Amino acid sequence: MVLSTFLYGLLITILGVISYFATGQVSKTALIPCWFGLPVIFLAFTAWLKPKIAKKAIIAALIIALLALGGTIRGFGGFLTLITGGEVARPAAIIAQFIMAVASLGYIFISGVNLSKQYNKSQN
Repeated sequence: MVLSTFLYGLLITILGVISYFATGQVSKTALIPCWFGLPVIFLAFTAWLKPKIAKKAIIAALIIALLALGGTIRGFGGFLTLITGGEVARPAAIIAQFIMAVASLGYIFISGVNLSKQYNKSQN
């Protein structure tokens, strides 16, 4: 779970940096994914270095991913508009929101399943 947490944090941090440079460094809001990714990376390192609190760190990363998903879920609608030939106000932002939403959803699913398995093992 630590590896998936690290990779998720790294992915959305890179997404933020790429979005910022792809939009001509005009909008600082393109860096928003970094504000989610960097704390997740920190939590992954914390979980790796301190196994006693790893579960709590992963849960904190999951909460951040849920917040990220909540903030980017509207990217699905905009992305559907884009791929069906419609026009949107900021296509780069819609694509970044969609990627972040999909990454967050994937991370929530993978880590949630793994945490559930660990919980069930500890109950037996």
